[in-house]
Amino acid sequence: METWSSKIRSTIYRSIVEPMVTACGVPPRGLDFYSFIAVSGFTPFGIHSDPEPSFIFHLGPSTKTVWVWENDTLPKLPDNREISLHTDKYLKSADHEFTLSPGDFLCIPAGRFHLFRNNGPAVFLGMSYYREDNHDELLQAISTLVRRSENQQDLANTALVAASNGEIHRELDRRQSQRLSRGHLGPYRILPVELFNVDLPAECLDVPFAVNNNQISVMGQSISVPESISDEDISRFFQPGKVLRAVDLQKLTDSPSEGNALFIALLRVGATFQTTEAGS
Repeated sequence: METWSSKIRSTIYRSIVEPMVTACGVPPRGLDFYSFIAVSGFTPFGIHSDPEPSFIFHLGPSTKTVWVWENDTLPKLPDNREISLHTDKYLKSADHEFTLSPGDFLCIPAGRFHLFRNNGPAVFLGMSYYREDNHDELLQAISTLVRRSENQQDLANTALVAASNGEIHRELDRRQSQRLSRGHLGPYRILPVELFNVDLPAECLDVPFAVNNNQISVMGQSISVPESISDEDISRFFQPGKVLRAVDLQKLTDSPSEGNALFIALLRVGATFQTTEAGS
């Protein structure tokens, strides 16, 4: 949903993500929003469990029935699969059965098997909270550095070299900045450069971002900043609702082309929104 509309993304961040961060702190691995829309029937992937807790906001208009099993009630399904489409024979064994009306909220803890059924046309907004996993983060950082390396045959040596010169630490810092800036797990897609015009102003959106060592992380994407622009300059210019022009960034860089490139990069990752009416 955040990919479809910059306005929806900003609203979700302001109304849901920001209050959660204020109350609970920054989610270590981000939040993920998704939506299911159906006319009727069970969810297509049947009974399943998720490794992270799921927060369900039911929007209606029809009701939705939910079955939830405790861990010791349904420890595994046929063929050791965590997904089953043979739902009927399992429904009576569910520990909990709920009927969600429009406006209802439900939290399903991590690891609980569950199943949804739409009792008519219905939509729900789901949110997943991804818990911290330092082991996985370290492996992902090393994997990224190995893929970038020219010597991909000697993986052990590549990892040792990366550790000795601080590359792993810097990659972990970069990943942390991306987590702080995105509000969901997957990165926002980068839009084609041809869609934008440096002669038109752009509005800074109310989205999470992080600035660290001449890099801006916005919506899970990182943008390199010319060394002539300080982190304080970026934080000062990037304020929600503020109208930003390419010429503003040109004044901070060594050349107009660098200012234009940064202006376009902010647009491409969804940090700013450009319309012909912006600034008018």
